[in-house]
Amino acid sequence: MNNSFNDRCLALGVRRDWYHSGSGWTFKGVYGYTGEFFFDAFEHCGDHGSYKDFKDATGIGFSPYIYHAIQYNFTDYFAVESGIIIPSVFVISIQWSFR
Repeated sequence: MNNSFNDRCLALGVRRDWYHSGSGWTFKGVYGYTGEFFFDAFEHCGDHGSYKDFKDATGIGFSPYIYHAIQYNFTDYFAVESGIIIPSVFVISIQWSFR
């Protein structure tokens, strides 16, 4: 993917459902890495912005993404989710599943 500075970066992530109740509530986390990778195509990812700040501190240009949310499933096909990407991006989403 290209970041907001049009530099090519690698994006990897995992999701974990920390709590799921039988009544439709789920507390989940998504943990991601967006940054440089050992191929030449990704070498400029750490040239600008927060990627550069991490590169100056660690030697690797990247940005970690930590997202926690609460989701409520109204049905097996429809849910509403609200969460925060640390430090301060608030997210609200509506999800429709085509099972």
